[in-house]
Amino acid sequence: TELEVAAGKRFFEARLAPIHTAKGEPPAVVLLSRDLTERRSAEQALRDSEAYLRAVLDNAADAILTVDNKGRVETINRIVAELTGYGADELVGQPVSMLLSDEDRPEHQERWATFAATGDSSRILTGREVMGLRKDGTQFPAYLSVGEFELGDRHVFLATARDLTES
Repeated sequence: TELEVAAGKRFFEARLAPIHTAKGEPPAVVLLSRDLTERRSAEQALRDSEAYLRAVLDNAADAILTVDNKGRVETINRIVAELTGYGADELVGQPVSMLLSDEDRPEHQERWATFAATGDSSRILTGREVMGLRKDGTQFPAYLSVGEFELGDRHVFLATARDLTES
């Protein structure tokens, strides 16, 4: 049997383990316990950090996406959804090129092909004006800038797009 106990500001996991004797006597019970306080604190710190980051991203003025090394959308902020009409459930896992006009898509795909072939991301990281494409098919001018970072063994791109419609 497992039992988790909160004692003041400390958390413990307790487990009762029966011990059977060779003589057939009634079993004894051993109580095993483990202090979970540090693990609980670390889990709460991680939840707080994730909530903080999500709040920063969702309150940014620009559209922000993360893209994997194959050019597929991993995450979006609230502005991406508002600007394009696509929800995260529609974009995550899809090629980011679906958010570009027919005119800009071939150059974008060529930049990704160069990266895939050479590992050189310099052409992807060049800031430029593009025509974005909304879910309803309408286009909008945007300034696209891209950064990159390593996350463990993964290569991730951070794309930021500023809507230039009212500029």
